[in-house]
Amino acid sequence: MKPKFTALLVLILVAITNMGIAQAHEKKPNVNTQKDIGTTLPPFAFELPDGSTLTPSVLKEQPVIVFYFDPDCDHCNKQAKMISENADLFKGITMVWVSWAMTIEDNVNFYKKYFMNMSNKVYIARDTKFSFDTLFGYSEVPSIYIYNRERKRSASFEAETDPELLVKFAKQ
Repeated sequence: MKPKFTALLVLILVAITNMGIAQAHEKKPNVNTQKDIGTTLPPFAFELPDGSTLTPSVLKEQPVIVFYFDPDCDHCNKQAKMISENADLFKGITMVWVSWAMTIEDNVNFYKKYFMNMSNKVYIARDTKFSFDTLFGYSEVPSIYIYNRERKRSASFEAETDPELLVKFAKQ
């Protein structure tokens, strides 16, 4: 009887420990990480589907939201869907979606699925040089970096985030 009780106790402790680890890795949506607030939009160079290079100098003088994403990521797709369903909120804001190096076709399909009918500028780019972490800080998908009109970071998020909150920080 005692070995069965010990085995049961061990199983319960393992289950509790695993639940704690799983919860520790869960991302908290809508929490501004305060990561590098006030820093300037970095001098990135990402590849666009047509083979040209996207740099900050190409972007209009308006707020910029940079998304680090993977076209196969459920959270990234959820974020893109929330934005496309609230497209009118994003007028006057440029969005840059950067994947780590998915195929051009994957990125184009992602764009067509969510952003084809948006009136504001949405760039879908690839980080073929794997420079995103160096430029923006260590990032997992989805990560979101918001820069105001002065190109200063006003917020960052590490999970899908309410569109109204994104716009609020972009227009600060």
